Amino acid sequence: MRNSTTEKIEPRELDPILTEVTLMNARSELYLRFLRKRISSDFEVGDSMASEEVKQEHQKCLDKLLNNCLLSCTMQELIGLYVTMEEYFMRETVNKAVALDTYEKGQLTSSMVDDVFYIVKKCIGRALSSSSIDCLCAMINLATTELESDFRYS
Repeated sequence: MRNSTTEKIEPRELDPILTEVTLMNARSELYLRFLRKRISSDFEVGDSMASEEVKQEHQKCLDKLLNNCLLSCTMQELIGLYVTMEEYFMRETVNKAVALDTYEKGQLTSSMVDDVFYIVKKCIGRALSSSSIDCLCAMINLATTELESDFRYS
């Protein structure tokens, strides 16, 4: 059983896990694209004499099958969890960058700006590498929210 106190996970520990999740999703998307191409080409050969309506029906069935297969559903669930973990990673590392910010004489800008934008770029780049448009859009929205709220007032 866990203690009643909640322990915070160190963002550095999440970094390789987040990278692995995006890699898993990218590979599964590649596999599903391969299946879609392969099955579609088989349909083209088999449906060469069929009407356009039959061809469209086969394509709809294929899309439904691949979108609702166990791999797709599991990866969608995993990407949902990934977005939550990535949000935590981004928020914690941005807060750490803000806390570690120091003012140096003669410098016009803070090093915090570079640090925060590096973190945001890393998170969005990792989401992009997942090959999931939904994941990418979610991370862009989260990054925008983070920059508009916490960072703007720091």
